[in-house]
Amino acid sequence: MLKSARPAPKEDGLFGGGIGARSFDTFMNEALGEAMMTRGGLGLSRALEGAILGAQRSSSATPDSHDVAAPAVTS
Repeated sequence: MLKSARPAPKEDGLFGGGIGARSFDTFMNEALGEAMMTRGGLGLSRALEGAILGAQRSSSATPDSHDVAAPAVTS
């Protein structure tokens, strides 16, 4: 996941890639993964849970057409 999230390394210039850079990227991804695991991730689960609960609350506050009482018929 972290490898996909990071930008592709530049292939030119002084720090332009090579076997050392690829090795460092692997170590960096592992270190970031360990740090994220220790801290409890990115917090996406809490954000998603809040969004889902908010959507459920707003949809339950709005009556469906099935919940609206039919007008009384008088003769």
